[in-house]
Amino acid sequence: RADLTEQRLYTVSDATRRVVGGLTDPLRVRAYWGTEIPSSALPVRRRLEGLLDEYAAAGNGRIDVQWVEMNDDGRREAGEKGIPETGFHVREGQKLSVSQAYNGLALMYEDRVEVVGPLAEMSDNASIQLRNDLEYVVTSAVYKLSRARGSVVGVVSDAQPMNFMNPQGGDRFAALGGHLEDVYGNDLRRSVSLDEPVATDIAVLLVIAPKDWPEKKVWHLEQFLLRGGKVLLLHDAADVRVAWSGQPPTRSGLEDWLRSQGVEVLPGVVAEFDPRAMCRAMTQARELIPYPYWPLLRATSIDQDCPGTRGMDGIPLYWASEIAVDAAAQKTAGRTYTLLASTTDQGWRKDTTDGLTGVERPDGKPLGKRAVMVSLQGTFTSFWKGKPVPGETPPASPGPVVPIEPGMNGESAPAMSDPPPTPEPAMGEPAMDDPAMGEEPKAPPEPAMEGAPEKAPEAPEGGPKGPEGAPGEPGASPAPPAAGPARLDEGKGVLVILGDADTVSNDFSGTRGDITSGATAYFNRVGGFSFVPSVIDWLSGSDELIALRARGAVTRKLEEIDAGAAGRVKLWNYLLAPLAVLVAGLFVYFVRRYRS
Repeated sequence: RADLTEQRLYTVSDATRRVVGGLTDPLRVRAYWGTEIPSSALPVRRRLEGLLDEYAAAGNGRIDVQWVEMNDDGRREAGEKGIPETGFHVREGQKLSVSQAYNGLALMYEDRVEVVGPLAEMSDNASIQLRNDLEYVVTSAVYKLSRARGSVVGVVSDAQPMNFMNPQGGDRFAALGGHLEDVYGNDLRRSVSLDEPVATDIAVLLVIAPKDWPEKKVWHLEQFLLRGGKVLLLHDAADVRVAWSGQPPTRSGLEDWLRSQGVEVLPGVVAEFDPRAMCRAMTQARELIPYPYWPLLRATSIDQDCPGTRGMDGIPLYWASEIAVDAAAQKTAGRTYTLLASTTDQGWRKDTTDGLTGVERPDGKPLGKRAVMVSLQGTFTSFWKGKPVPGETPPASPGPVVPIEPGMNGESAPAMSDPPPTPEPAMGEPAMDDPAMGEEPKAPPEPAMEGAPEKAPEAPEGGPKGPEGAPGEPGASPAPPAAGPARLDEGKGVLVILGDADTVSNDFSGTRGDITSGATAYFNRVGGFSFVPSVIDWLSGSDELIALRARGAVTRKLEEIDAGAAGRVKLWNYLLAPLAVLVAGLFVYFVRRYRS
């Protein structure tokens, strides 16, 4: 086989070959292609067949591909398997119709099933193309089915919980969560709370748009980092609500902690004035204009040496923050600082969030590269070193016993060795001198459980022991609470900061929650949904999928050519075969003549 297309459309990547080549059991692939799909999509089906043939060839005989006949039984099977049924536009003259058809794959490995679909998509509402990220999606599904348990990824978000009054849950990043679930499956924790220590099985934390965090949350995040954890922080000081309604920028609560690590998220938002690196926005008059506060990260401004960002291009950001890093402080602390992404040299920072609905001009502004994504790797020192843990009262230092002054009526206060005074009764409880309580005890009794004897028998020295040395039931002291992770004042970890979270928000995702009805996703694409997961894969060590995400983030299709070019190609095809035969014949003729 030889793939002569410019973008190697029929060739699977080395990452795919590694994933499917590592299969230890048979993988069955059932392909569903509805008969209602327009005939104009036949080239798309042929390309899909070629792609699946490449998977089968790379699977070393362990991949079996079957095309399901889409009769009544086939349609019933597709519905039972959950294969998506999507619409296709068919234009005949001035008439436009829509047909619904199943198109998807069912991947079966051992006792698990993964569904991939739809396989085709409309391009410019005119032609049907195989979806750009199909190889990534298929290989991700195979990877998910066949891999052993990998690194657990936790997601920290301040989204409101779902309830009957709030069925959507207020999660602005639900689309990203669903995408990560498709990739990581049971290795994803979508709702990690930092009110408690992070679970020890979590290796990577994705922190999305923190808002007004108390010190306790920051403390648990820091302790996770010091334990060797890896953190991807999507800082989001300005979102659509701040930009369009004039609200003040969001305070994350991490400002002091970041500053102690030599990092500062600068006020205001970043603007980009290079026309090739600006996203497009739709005005109320339905006019499409370049909008400087939506920078488009280009490959030349993205670190191509980092595995998590290599191959990325055209990543849209929405009202991003500039990140300033004290490089000298990082070197002193023993950390490696890397600039992962920035604007072009036509970048600028507006130091307020006022007036973001207008369009700025670059005239008279100090322009230059503005960092929007950085990574810090190495040793971090606790912000609370030498201080008490947030939320905990420091132990009181012992001091000399101070004699108690006489009471107001001249009587002496009880000595320290005397039994404590009888406490005041709680509301609804009888007083201690109530006749129903019997004689007044010399000291307040210990509270007893309902139904327990009034006085427990005295235990032998050290208390009775149960099985394996456990405290016995009567008179046993309560077991001490389980100890949490030991406090760390120093440790090595990885912290990656991106000055924007809207790149993966529902608002610009092209999904049902898109506030632009998909217009922004159509013109600017949704590259953040490949960019952010690629960084997570880099941090979690899932290198197999990184290159595939970058490959699926760009449009890969056969370009249309005009009739003249097509004629020239046909002419070369007609001439090439006879010419090749002639050259081969002459070669054989001269070889035989030389030998004779």
